[in-house]
Amino acid sequence: LGPEHLTIMRLCQRPLSVAELAVYVKLPLGVVKVLCGDLIERGEVIVRSPAQVTQVPDRELLQAVLDGLCKL
Repeated sequence: LGPEHLTIMRLCQRPLSVAELAVYVKLPLGVVKVLCGDLIERGEVIVRSPAQVTQVPDRELLQAVLDGLCKL
């Protein structure tokens, strides 16, 4: 494994998206996808679906945020 692979493995101690990994390792997203594919094939990392949101934010809260943003 190359140094980039090892860095990705170290970062994957907690769940991260491929986009987040690309930012942390300062490599293009396409390159990180290939590196992750290598690690997945070797069984070094696993892939999981993102957690599903179980609760939708309150409409009043969303409106308050929108109103605040419009005032900026």
